[in-house]
Amino acid sequence: MTNQSSTPVIVNGAAGKMGREVIKAVANASDMTLFGASGRVAPTSMRGALSAYFTALDNKFKKTSRTFTGSHSSVGRS
Repeated sequence: MTNQSSTPVIVNGAAGKMGREVIKAVANASDMTLFGASGRVAPTSMRGALSAYFTALDNKFKKTSRTFTGSHSSVGRS
């Protein structure tokens, strides 16, 4: 579950080039938590990696209500 000082982030286009970069940036940020991701079917080269990553996320949030309340959409925000 995300902590109170962490901003939950949902990445749309997670299988794309920039989506993967955003996921890496969020994973390395101490003040953000990857809350969810969506996108088209991943390219064959990414399927295994994304599947393993999202399985780990599912296990982490298994007991968490899946709601997007409190998440904020932004584009180009630094």
